[in-house]
Order: sequence, then C-alpha cells, then structure tokens
Amino acid sequence: MGDAARIDLERARFHPPSGRWVRLTTREVALLAYLMERPGVSVSRSELLQHVWGYSDQVVTRVVDRTVARLRAKIEAHPAEPAHLVTVHGEGYRWVDRDAEIRQLDHPQPSEPVRLGSTEVDLTQHRVRRPDGTTTQLTAIEAQLLTELAASPGQVMDAQALGRRVWGHAPSTGALHSAVARLRRKLEHDPRHPQWLQTVRGSGIRLMVSQPPHGPAPPSTTYVDTGLVAALQQALHQHRLVTVLGPGGIGKTRALLELSHSSDIELHVVWCDLSDCADAAGIDSRLGAALGPGPGDLPHRLRRRGPALVLLDNAEHLVTEVRDRLQRWMAQAPEARFAVSSRTRLEHADEHVVRARPMTVEQAEQLLRDRAGDDATGPLGPLAEALDRLPLGLELAAAALAACTPAELCERLDDRLDLLAQAGRPQRHASLRDVLEHSWELLPLDLRHALARLSVFRGGFGLPAAESVLDGPALRWLRALEGHSLVHRRDGRFHLLHTPRLFAREKLEALGSTDARERHRAWCVRWAEARRDPSQPLGFAPTDAALHAELPNLLSCIDRPATSEVMATTLVGVLEGPLLEQRRLHTLDAVIRWGLDTTETPAARARMLLQRANGGYLGHEVQRARRDVQRVLQLVPDDARSAAKAWTCLTLMGIRQGRWSDATQAAHEAISAARETGHDAMIASALSNLAMVLRNTGDAEGARTALVEALPSAPDGPVRATILMNLGIANASLGQLDEAEAQGRAALSQLEEGVRLDLQGRCHGLVGEIRWLRGDGAAAERNLDRALALHQAEGAADAVALVLRRRARVHMDAGRLAQALEDAEAGLREVPTDSAPIRGALHVLRSAVLWSLGRASEAQADLAQARTLLGNSPAVLTLAEACDDRPVTLRTDTDHDAAAVFRLLG
Repeated sequence: MGDAARIDLERARFHPPSGRWVRLTTREVALLAYLMERPGVSVSRSELLQHVWGYSDQVVTRVVDRTVARLRAKIEAHPAEPAHLVTVHGEGYRWVDRDAEIRQLDHPQPSEPVRLGSTEVDLTQHRVRRPDGTTTQLTAIEAQLLTELAASPGQVMDAQALGRRVWGHAPSTGALHSAVARLRRKLEHDPRHPQWLQTVRGSGIRLMVSQPPHGPAPPSTTYVDTGLVAALQQALHQHRLVTVLGPGGIGKTRALLELSHSSDIELHVVWCDLSDCADAAGIDSRLGAALGPGPGDLPHRLRRRGPALVLLDNAEHLVTEVRDRLQRWMAQAPEARFAVSSRTRLEHADEHVVRARPMTVEQAEQLLRDRAGDDATGPLGPLAEALDRLPLGLELAAAALAACTPAELCERLDDRLDLLAQAGRPQRHASLRDVLEHSWELLPLDLRHALARLSVFRGGFGLPAAESVLDGPALRWLRALEGHSLVHRRDGRFHLLHTPRLFAREKLEALGSTDARERHRAWCVRWAEARRDPSQPLGFAPTDAALHAELPNLLSCIDRPATSEVMATTLVGVLEGPLLEQRRLHTLDAVIRWGLDTTETPAARARMLLQRANGGYLGHEVQRARRDVQRVLQLVPDDARSAAKAWTCLTLMGIRQGRWSDATQAAHEAISAARETGHDAMIASALSNLAMVLRNTGDAEGARTALVEALPSAPDGPVRATILMNLGIANASLGQLDEAEAQGRAALSQLEEGVRLDLQGRCHGLVGEIRWLRGDGAAAERNLDRALALHQAEGAADAVALVLRRRARVHMDAGRLAQALEDAEAGLREVPTDSAPIRGALHVLRSAVLWSLGRASEAQADLAQARTLLGNSPAVLTLAEACDDRPVTLRTDTDHDAAAVFRLLG
C-alpha cells in the first residue's frame, strides 16, 4: 500500500497515511487475504463466494460487490478510482500492490507429511496434495498454524495461546478466524462442515489427523448437543447397550463423534459406520476392518480388546441384523459396551434409549447466527420454530440466508424440502427431502399409509382423532411411528414435526388416501359440536386448555369453503373464544368472513356479526364494530339474547371511547334485554358493565350496588371473576381496602392457569394497586410486574399501558421519579390513540411526576392534554388545583388518604 499506508490482516485494521487505524470486519479481512495471496490475478465473483463466503456456485447475491465497496471506502485514497482493489470488467476483481510483503515465520517444520484421510499436507513445502493429484499452496501463517495443531493431534488448543505461538502475539479474533477459514477451504471437502479442522465452542481449535478404516461418516451437522453427549456418557456408565434415538439431521452422529473423543470415556473406541452396509455380512465386515487383523472370529477379537466401546452409527436400516449381532457380541465379549445411533429402536432386551431432542429456541437462533454470520438479520425465532429446531434444517437454512432474509425464507418454507439443500453433503443429508426419503424407505407399506393420513393433523392430536382418519390398528401404528422417530408424544397428545408432516402430506395423494382430509374435517366439526354449551350466550364453547390445544386443527378446516351452515356456525362459535383471548383478531376476522360466506339464516348471521364486533372493538376498528352491531339489531329485532349481546358491545365501545352518556344508555338497554332472556350469566355481565360506566363517571357507590346485585347470579369462572374484580375496584374507591384485596384474590381463584390471561393480569393489577395504597410498595411491584408480563404475553396494549401507569405511581411514591416518568412515557407509547380515558389518565400522572421534578411548564402542558381528553373530570380538576399551590405528592398515610388518591388517579 506504499510507505505511508499499511494493512495489518492479523490485527484486522488499516493504517492510512494520516489519521487513526480503521477497523476491518472479519469478512473484509478474509476477502483481502484471498486477493493479496494472488496479486495481479483476476478472481471471479463466484470464486470469491465459494472460497471467502463458503457459498455454493448456485447462490445469486451482490454481497461481494457490497463488501468491495465498503473496503474501497476504507483503504483507497479515491474510492471512485481505486488503485489497489481493481474491478476487471467481465471477470471479477484484482489486487494491485507493488509493495506487498509476506512475513516468513522462523519456526521448525515437521519432516513427515500430515495425513488427513486421503489428503496429504507437506508442511515443509507448504503444500496440500489432494487425492486427485491437484495441489494447493499454503501461506506461511497457515503452515505454522497447522504445524502447531498437528503437534497435538485431536487435542483442543486454546485460541489465544495458539495465536501467540503462531503470530508472536495474541491476534484479533478476526485474524484467527480468517486463517482457519482459509485453511478449511484448502483442506476440507465441505469447509462449512469441517471434518479435520474443528472449532470446539468455548474451548478452542483442534486438528483431527487420523481416523481408523471406515471411520465416521461426515456428520449431518457441526452442532454439538453437549447435553446429549453428557447423557450418553452417564448412560454408558450404567448400561452396556445404549441407543441414541432421533430423526435424521438432529445430530446423532456428531454426538457419537464427540463421545469418542471424550476424556470421560476410558475405553478403547471402535467406530463402525453402517450407512452403506446392505446386510449382516456387511456389518461383520465393517467391525472386522475396525478391529484390524487378528486371529479368531469377531467376538473373540472383540473380547481380546478388553474394555472397549463399539460405536455403531446409522443402524436404522439393519435393526434386526444389528440386534442379532449384539446378542452374540455382548454374550462373548462381556467387557465391551455398545452405543448405537438409529432412527428406530433396536428392541433389544438390554437396550437403554437416550432420545436426541430438538434444540431450544435460544440455541437454534444462536446456531443460525453462527452459521449465517452477517446474513442473519432480523428475528430468527419464527424460522427456527418452522424448521422444528433441528440442526440440519437450521444449517441448510443458514446457507440460504445469503440470498434472502429470514422472513422471506419463512414465506417459502412450504417448498423447504427442495429449497433447503447444499452441495458437498452426504447424499442422505444433502437436502431435507433426502433425509426424509431415507426414513420413508425404512417404513413398511402400512406405516407409510398411516403416516401420510396423519399428516392432515396440525399441532397434535389424540388417539380418537387418529382413529377417525386411519383404517386399522391406530395405537399400534402410532407406537411404531414413534419408534421410527416420526411421531412423538407431548402433553398427552401425538405430534408430527413440521417438516416430516409436509413430506408425508406430499405422499398422501400418491398413496390414494385423499379421503383423509375430509375425514379429518368431519372429526373436527363433531368435536366442536360436542364442545358447545347451549346454556351459554349464543351457544359459544367454553375456552380451556383442550380447546387451545385443538385450535390448529380447527383452523385448518377453513382452508376450504364450508359445506353447510351447521359446519360454519359450529366452527365459528367454537373458535371465537380462544382467538379473542390470544388477540388473534385478524385470524378471527378471516374465520367469520369464511362463516358468513355460507350462512344465510338471519339469527346465525347476527351471531357471527356480533363475534366480529367483539374482535373489531378490541382491534380498534370501532366504527366497523358499531356498524356490525347496528346490523345485528336490524337482522333479529325480536331476539333478546342477540340484543343483549349487541347492547353489551355498544357499552364497551362507549367506555373505550370515553362516550359516557352513550355507554350508560347502552348498558341499561343490555340489562333490560338480558332480564328478558332470564339468563343469569348475561344479566350479571350486563350489570357488571353498568358498574364500570358508573365507576368511571365518579359514582363508586352506584357501581358497588350494581355489582352486589350481579354477584349472586354470576356463574363460576371468568364471568364471576370479572364481577369480583370490578367489585374490588369499587370498594377500593370507597376506601374499603380489606374487602377490595379479598375480592381481587377471590377473582384470581376463579381462573385456570394459562386461561384468560387478560383477566388474570387485571386481577393482579388490582391487588397490586391496593397493596400500594396500603403502603406495601415491594409487594405491589411484584403483582404489577406479574400483571405486566401477562398483558404483554397476550399483546393487549391498553392493559399494558394501565399497568405501566400503576407501576409509575409506585415508583413515584418511593421517590423514584425518573423511573416513574419512564413508565408513564412507556404507557403513552403503548396506548392506542382512540383510548381517550387511558391516555388522559397517563397525562395526569405524567403531569404530577413532572411537577415533582420541578419541570412546571412541561407539567402544565400535560395537564392541558389531559383536560382535552378527559374534560373537567375530578382527577383533572384536583390535579390542576394542586399544581397551582404546591407539588403533588401521592404518599398514603391512612386508608382515608389512600381512597382519595385512588379516586384521583384510579
């Protein structure tokens, strides 16, 4: 680069003629190193993609051009007219530098070549000789790095210590990573899945310089499940035969490979890869080659080894033959232990099974980041879940991220079987389709039919559901498929992983099992019909854990038009509750539109419009929800139940918009219609809504009277919990804090864990509020933090804002004004613009905090905003009067003062 400018690849930086060092990224260092090793030579983009990025030649991306542009901006005096990093039109890029200098390190080199399988490395001549006779030159740094690693074959060397021995100082992480990456491109068959030059996460680097004949097949993944390896180690201390069981691509071979190198295994390791063995004779031949020459038959030679660990990899296609061989070997070689990897159980009497499990979401996201590098941008969790968190699928997806974002790849995952493929892998792991074809071929014909028919289920299924689509012994087939690692049980239900389900769905029509879809749909409708409770308003089904578990199957039924009005009304009525609870309002809207396309009966259309109105006002589509309710009143003017539900929707919309006179009128109309039906739950719900209106207009006594009237007729569950919670709020407003806290706790006792998160959150918020009023700030914070987590889990912005407002008051009472202001502002960011009462209350609170901080002008501005939103409500007038005299304090010394504060900001 000339006398005044220098590039230091080891430290990953560039020193310009004047100024500070400029940091280079890992990828920039690797690109520069590759070009500088070939000065004056034109290098194509495809070659750079292959050797610097490790992509296949099928990948189409502009990443090379973008990286070159960034490099020129850093190292060229005139980036628009580069002098060193030159474009050769039609060919690629060339490095031009007359002052380039290669540093030769004075270290002794070994005289014997290092053998990596059939590849030979001559470290004296800095040369790699491949089996086909081609040679590749090593740089001095690369040769010295290999020399240090080859001195301790198979041992992990600390990265920093290794760097000091090679460079003479501790190099940057980027320099070492770049050197290792270049070496892998020269040594490995597949640099992205190294067999010889391995990185051990958190420990360092090692060189595997030898393997026994017929050693490990290339693993499907480089990911090491340390928990699985530890479980295998522990099992082998207690059992002579351990089978690691799991689907293809989950990392069974990699786990056995790590086990063979483990210092905890004090046994002579004998490795047998059975993937290309066709019969029992092939197994015998493979074990004989692994044991080496010697007198006697196989059991005799194995017995002479003494304590040995025999690793039998990829045994699923020879289960019977392996089981028979193990029976003999274990009897005649009593000191030997055996670890087998398979997709199917061996069914041996002494077999102990260790199951390989999918990665956690956090592990899967980290694997994607590690493998994709700079290409892993945006949220990765949905992609990891869609690929079942299996290492092989994730590594194939990481390679595909060079050409698209994670979100774009997720949209294309219906084609994942062929989309996710990579050249250079073993055939059985070259793509997801190859992995699954191998498993498919292992199944007998009846199990293939069963698996294909079960692919119609989504999200899991029970035995009765499976029996509805299978013609035969469903339980026996399910157990057999579980033994083949294609079905697994969780929470009392059977599940297929996403990718095997897509593969089996492809096979469904080829096997002539097309009626399975209709039989699945008919079963879903029967199940939903059995769930509906005619005693409930509009016949809706109660939501519980069973309904939430069956939700994916029920939703799959709307992929095609309904065949009858009964089907439409049944499914829409059952789906409304869980979709509302999960705030999946767009999905609910799609379900109702699907139902309305088939439904013509006025009463049924009215029920669906009411359901859409529920979702509409929760999703802040208040005007559309209001039109839906008005249409209901026109469709069924004499239906008291529908009228009660319609007026209830109008009541809640009026509360949300702060239209108190409209809400009051609608609440009285709802009570009248509910009493006409004689339905206790509807009457109780209508009275509860009236109480909410009265409380918000300052009539706490009237609210309590309405709730006391509603309580005796309220059924157990969410309806009773809602009334108890509102009664607690009314009693707190009247200073009855003991009764209020007891009612908040009673409300929580009415709710199942994991169901109605919104109501659980509101109850925790109430209890937290009361504990704050009584001066127990620490307990209040615990309840409010729990409420915040519940509301955030369900995505309810209004509720999140209310809890943040309450928590801000706790901080303010404790003198933590900065945290109080932070929570108040976070609440204003969360709350929708059409929620006038909540926004107004938050502005009231922020004004009080700002006044206490001495920021009077800002406090007055917030007060003006609150007056605009709330009018001359008691809270605004009280705060305005306080701001004229002195800073507002929210400390609570007596129950009387606490009730006043509750009325001020409650």
